[in-house]
Amino acid sequence: MPQDPRQRDGCRFTAQNITAAQEKNPFAKISDIVYELLEKAIFSSAIPPGSKLNISKLAEQMGVSTSR
Repeated sequence: MPQDPRQRDGCRFTAQNITAAQEKNPFAKISDIVYELLEKAIFSSAIPPGSKLNISKLAEQMGVSTSR
């Protein structure tokens, strides 16, 4: 069974990655952290170009809210 591309190193869309990034820089904005995770996933081909992302599903996986 092929590995889910969203689970590659450093590209996991999980609350743990958000927490790890906040521990590195407690002043970082959640939106910046999420942007960086998505950027890593795209550049590492974990998310293929032209893919459609379900923001609600990503937010749920990361344990963040889509509302302000």
